[in-house]
Amino acid sequence: MKTASTALGMYIRTLREASDMTSLDVAVQSSVNPNYIWRLETTNLRPSADKLASVVRTVGGTFDDAANLILDPTATEDDGRRLAQKRLQENAAGLSHTPLVARGQEPRSDRSMAQPEPEPEIVDAATRAIRDFVKTLSYEQASMMLKLLPSLQRLAYALYATGLLDRDPSSWE
Repeated sequence: MKTASTALGMYIRTLREASDMTSLDVAVQSSVNPNYIWRLETTNLRPSADKLASVVRTVGGTFDDAANLILDPTATEDDGRRLAQKRLQENAAGLSHTPLVARGQEPRSDRSMAQPEPEPEIVDAATRAIRDFVKTLSYEQASMMLKLLPSLQRLAYALYATGLLDRDPSSWE
């Protein structure tokens, strides 16, 4: 039986072929090894979030679609192909995608995402605490934190997409 990973592979391959791209084209534009694209499309490779996001974006897909296929253990190659075809139709029509939601939840509306503004005193206290913390870091520690920021941001988006985080990370300042 074909698994969710091969469903993801079919999703990527369908989008890639519809874009008249070779595996090498995708690899170059995604800054990954060409062999990685082949393994992603044909095997049960467990992709890293950053590489997967880059590849999916390059072929015109969405990370939400890819996450849905990965998280659904019953997803088949046909599911991957159908989802890719749906994405191609939506892209051609200029439609945006629906955010991934946890199973059994309703998609978020803009109204449900409205968050009250935090109290200025809380913001000031948090800012001071962060500033004090940063002052305690060595140069190496600060450099490591800067390197981790993209991964933490992707994690925040994944948590939001699955409904485990209530506020859209793009609204964070």
